[in-house]
Amino acid sequence: MTEKKNIFVIIGSASSNSANLKLIEKIESLTENEFNLTIFNELKMLPHFNPELSTDNPPKLIVEFRNKIEKADGIIILHEVVSVLVGLIKSNSDRSFEPAEGCGQSKD
Repeated sequence: MTEKKNIFVIIGSASSNSANLKLIEKIESLTENEFNLTIFNELKMLPHFNPELSTDNPPKLIVEFRNKIEKADGIIILHEVVSVLVGLIKSNSDRSFEPAEGCGQSKD
């Protein structure tokens, strides 16, 4: 049997009754033998991107968010068309995919 892939799912909805959350929960039930889905439904709780907070002393929720992305075999981002949430997704993708200190730099 093949090892199940870990998929990190980011729900970009401010609604507690999100159609996207219902959709991903259905997908989760249909694919439970193939994938481990970790659903992140707290995007609105993340602070706006701040480079100083991002590298110097990131909040606990940011560290947890980054760790889940790093451990995932794949990522699904679902958002509903609300301009504020699109901005939150953009802001947090900037933070999450920012290279770690020393990453990609020459060691000479």
